[in-house]
Amino acid sequence: MNKLLLIGNMTRDAEVKAYGKGKNAGTLCKVDIAVNRKYKNEDGEYDTDFFRCTAFGKTAEFIEEHTEKGCKIALDCELRNNNYEDEDGNMVYNDQILINNVEIMKHSDNVDKKGKRR
Repeated sequence: MNKLLLIGNMTRDAEVKAYGKGKNAGTLCKVDIAVNRKYKNEDGEYDTDFFRCTAFGKTAEFIEEHTEKGCKIALDCELRNNNYEDEDGNMVYNDQILINNVEIMKHSDNVDKKGKRR
């Protein structure tokens, strides 16, 4: 089973793009999220990890319409290998986090309770 759950704050508005044409057309968005680690460091603070995640279709449209920088969100994701061979024949290893579902836990101060921007 390939399942990843991330809960954190959006570090900026989602980047939304259209792709393809005709039957192959769709929407994708990139979401940057800051996630605090479980334990405090020696200074008594939580270290933070930053992740870039990708959503497609209706999930991407929902994120675009109802979130913005500062929203606390829970992302149900999966981790995918996006490995490829470069032009010199070297293998490049790259992982991609794909969002399956999103839940808004707290809106930013610029979004009302219905998810509409003020």
